Amino acid sequence: ARPGAAAAAAASAKLAGAGEPAVSFRRYAILCSKSGSNLPRVELQEAGPSFSLGLDRVKEPDRDIWKKAIKVPKASKPKKVKNISTVETGKQLGQIHLGKQDFDQIHTVHHGKAKEKKLRADLEIQARKKRKTSASAADA
Repeated sequence: ARPGAAAAAAASAKLAGAGEPAVSFRRYAILCSKSGSNLPRVELQEAGPSFSLGLDRVKEPDRDIWKKAIKVPKASKPKKVKNISTVETGKQLGQIHLGKQDFDQIHTVHHGKAKEKKLRADLEIQARKKRKTSASAADA
């Protein structure tokens, strides 16, 4: 313990008044010394300035001024965004809702022999129709 510790404690109690806590500012240096075990012996030594603060007197503020001073403006509520959630890592995930999809109307690249055969059959049918219409037009 330092030499003036008792005096500082008495001064902070005097500053604090009856039942009021004092605010103590202290600065310590950490000293690690050898001990009988693997862990070092840790000591705190006061270093630098130290002081205690306490209330001297209390005066209540004017009620109207106090209300204005502590008034917190109402925060505008953010609009809730639907179908978006936040994961623990902070990333936002969203869901997109689509209507029923008609896969015959969607143009996509399809690979495979079955699709190729179907396309060839469709082309042959279209070619026959063209031949029929051109033959009937030639007859007329």
